[in-house]
Amino acid sequence: MNTNRIDVHYVGKLSELRGIHRSFELLYTLRGRGLDVELWALGSWRTDTDEHRADQFIRDRDLEAYIESPDTLTTTKCSDICTVRTSGSLC
Repeated sequence: MNTNRIDVHYVGKLSELRGIHRSFELLYTLRGRGLDVELWALGSWRTDTDEHRADQFIRDRDLEAYIESPDTLTTTKCSDICTVRTSGSLC
């Protein structure tokens, strides 16, 4: 385990309304500041449109290597949890 990496977990229905796109924006911003950040998106997509827009955002910013979305957890239907694991300060 890389103890310097920041893991962000989004758990629940993946939709713009519930904030998954903001999580992608956060990942992009923090990586742009030089932080070692990875996003775990745990859930299934609410709509095809949400998934398409997310895929486009991720591809446009070359974030594919920093987002995990395990297939075994796509049955998660609803939850409002966003956690960040870090060993230090984000500032």
